[in-house]
Amino acid sequence: MRPSFVAVLVALFSVVGLSLAQPESFRSLSTSGLIYDDLDLWVHNLLHTNPVPDRLVEVPGYRIYSGIANLASGEDRMFDESEDGESAFMLGGSAEITPSTLTMAGLADFFDDRILEDITLYGPSMEELVTAEGEAEATYSVFTDVNGDGVYDSKQTVYQHAIGWADSSSTGFSLWGGFRPGPSWQMGAAVGYNKTCVEDMPSGLNYSEEVSDTNLVTGAPTFHSLESYSGSEKMNSGVISGALSGRGTISESMVLGGMFSIGIINGTFESTNNDLGSWDYAPGDPTVHDDLNWTSQVSHSVDASGTAFGGGAELAWDMTDIWRFELGATYNTASWDGSTSDYVFQADSLFLTTVGSLLESDDISVSGAGDMTLEHSDDRIAAGVKTTAVPVDFTTISFGVLFGMESLTQTEISDASYQRTEVFDDGDSEYADPDDYVATSTWSQTMQTRTTEERMTISIPVGVEVEVLPRVALRLGARPGFVDETETTTTSLLAASPVTEVVEYGDGSVTETVEDPWTTYDGTLSSTSAMRTEIPYSYGIGFDPVDYVQIDLMGFDGDLSDWRLSATVKF
Repeated sequence: MRPSFVAVLVALFSVVGLSLAQPESFRSLSTSGLIYDDLDLWVHNLLHTNPVPDRLVEVPGYRIYSGIANLASGEDRMFDESEDGESAFMLGGSAEITPSTLTMAGLADFFDDRILEDITLYGPSMEELVTAEGEAEATYSVFTDVNGDGVYDSKQTVYQHAIGWADSSSTGFSLWGGFRPGPSWQMGAAVGYNKTCVEDMPSGLNYSEEVSDTNLVTGAPTFHSLESYSGSEKMNSGVISGALSGRGTISESMVLGGMFSIGIINGTFESTNNDLGSWDYAPGDPTVHDDLNWTSQVSHSVDASGTAFGGGAELAWDMTDIWRFELGATYNTASWDGSTSDYVFQADSLFLTTVGSLLESDDISVSGAGDMTLEHSDDRIAAGVKTTAVPVDFTTISFGVLFGMESLTQTEISDASYQRTEVFDDGDSEYADPDDYVATSTWSQTMQTRTTEERMTISIPVGVEVEVLPRVALRLGARPGFVDETETTTTSLLAASPVTEVVEYGDGSVTETVEDPWTTYDGTLSSTSAMRTEIPYSYGIGFDPVDYVQIDLMGFDGDLSDWRLSATVKF
């Protein structure tokens, strides 16, 4: 399954954080996001949804995050020399300006990635011929015994080729500050900017197919077709974000905190689809025409803008010296919209047919232009609890229950006027021929396509960290969960004018007809629903060779090329 363009947008237009980088340490990654390192305290909250800059003041000393910290994605494999399509790194650090009172931080992240689509090509009975990532091609032949005499009479050869991937790149900068004005409360703020570029080229829009039929008795080709399709969707965006957070002591063992995020979104969205093709029913005889050639293009570019808001609260309760209980809830929403008047549709086709000694031609052209409107909304709710225990100095155990709901709606509305022109010539060169004609049809229509995605997740993560040797900690994590997903795409004809057709014949006569207005309808193009359970596991090792360096390792159970390394300087 390819990552849809909507999914890519959701990942990049995340309703929380936005241009505020929210990396995750290897300590958190290897314990199912439950056991935190210094970085995790302030870049995200309990639910990993919103930044909490006030907790920056809880980080003592200085931290330096360089490229070897592997924080941009956590997926870089420094010992893997093969091409993996991803390049990401983060630079930054934090500094305690005034001990336990004021801490500042800065982060810069750079990301460049290509997500390859899983492509499957099928044979004549819908059996899988080949499955590949990013690009696939396959050829098959079908032999047929037409007259049943036990000898094959015809052969059909089909060649298929498809490509599919999504390229994305982003550059972001953010500044953070945490301040503790008094012993019982603290506050923080952060601002950031992020620029993102995405180009999605799905295999559903980028494929070609060539079909050749051959008479095995005579050896002559009897049919040939070639169809080629190409298309892409592009996005360029800039996001300015800000975040505020704070927390205070409400009792000797309880701390209550809150957070708020805001983002301003501006972007440009471009979509282009092209196709061309030809069918030839008499490829073996160049003097006979029975063929069709066509091309088409549809494109639009939309400038969009919008806003995002997010907020939440969390409570921490130190039940005993060993047990700590935390709970939290957040709500985040984002919406943007935009419109353009450069929606363009163009399709041209030419039929050529040999009739006796004559060559008939039927030339059809359809053109359209108008407005395009895009609307997007995304709402997310998250809630969860976490309990952490340190029964002995060298062991930390944490487990929780997390709940999340997301509702995303993407709407595309096109309002365009169209003209269809057909020029028919029977090829007899007769003057004022009543058989020749030019037919022109005009109409307008407003179409809406809406995609809705609903997702609910319930997970029960658990994480363990054990110091197996001095300065060496082993980490394990598991995140069993339940996922319920639904995606629906519907199309609606919101409005339409009658189709007016004017036909002018070769002898000068003219006819005009007007069809009744189209009936507005609603139809479901596709609807999918899936429920599944999953249990992702994680593991890692942490090592402090000296007081000033922390090394974390993941992915070390296989070949050296799978190892993922993170190193942080602290003092």
